[in-house]
Amino acid sequence: MTTIDLSPETRREPVMMHARRAPVSPAALATLVCTLLAALLTWDHAREVWATGAFFDTDDATRAVQLRSWLNGQAWYDLGIARMDPPAGVFMHWSRIVDVPLAALVMLAKPFLGADMAERFARLAFPALLFIGLLGATGWAASVLGGARARVAGIVLCFLGAPFLGQFITGRIDHHAPQILLLVLMTGGAMAAFDAARARFAALAAICAALSLAISLENLPFIVLVAASFPLLFVVRGEEARPALLWFSGALAPALALLFLATIGPMHRLDGACDAFSIAHLAAGGAGSAALLALALLAPRLRSFGARVAAMLVCAPLPLLALAFVAPRCLGDPFVGLDPLVRDIWLRNV
Repeated sequence: MTTIDLSPETRREPVMMHARRAPVSPAALATLVCTLLAALLTWDHAREVWATGAFFDTDDATRAVQLRSWLNGQAWYDLGIARMDPPAGVFMHWSRIVDVPLAALVMLAKPFLGADMAERFARLAFPALLFIGLLGATGWAASVLGGARARVAGIVLCFLGAPFLGQFITGRIDHHAPQILLLVLMTGGAMAAFDAARARFAALAAICAALSLAISLENLPFIVLVAASFPLLFVVRGEEARPALLWFSGALAPALALLFLATIGPMHRLDGACDAFSIAHLAAGGAGSAALLALALLAPRLRSFGARVAAMLVCAPLPLLALAFVAPRCLGDPFVGLDPLVRDIWLRNV
């Protein structure tokens, strides 16, 4: 006869198993609530995109044209848009980097929804995924500054940042949302790397900086500030900052070189454009990486504060010198090559 063990130990087992279930973290709950609220606030907008395929911004429409051309066989390095300034068309300075996740979403949904609806799905999913990533990245950056208790506050404050959250609205597929996310990750990585025990996060900051430059130059002033924070850290802390310098410089130069080869076609690699990622920025970034590497190698010998300041002042001009050698015109107006008519009609009114 089969016996059933009803001992106290056995009766408690289901309760003990239930007790071991991990509770939902406050940060995850805050992210979920903010995401649902954002979906509710943009529901009418999303419904129109899904129902009609409407575009609310010409940049999004142009990005969609570029994406469609690539998916229909246009070459990776060919960023020309034939319908602008026909018959020759216009070669766009926009990077393929943003096209890659959009294309992945389209190809994922196409077998189930068809080509047209798959694109609409991508236009809804892309900003939504970036927004969730932004909430998580901002919460993490807040925790770097204030510990785990600051994570929820960071997520909520991010959600309340309405002026820039318009870049994450449903249907938005331009490059601004990825740039905002990369900026938060870059800043958080740099702040984390100020702690010598987490110096490896400087590599995250460097890779995000390289990706950001390869997409567009809007974040360039912030990238310069983040990069400058590492030699300043070296001046203040000396050899303690050496790992962060090594991680940042060791990741920045290879990332820039790889992205340059991956996104700039052979016919344009010597263009030296000032208003888009080009050999000018590759040279300046490479020289900056070399300068930081030199400071890291010299760190054990530079014991005094004055010696570290002197070394920093010697290395600081290297990126500008490299830029002056490769593309001296980029030291001035980045739109120096813009047609005067376009400058008068468009640029002055932006």
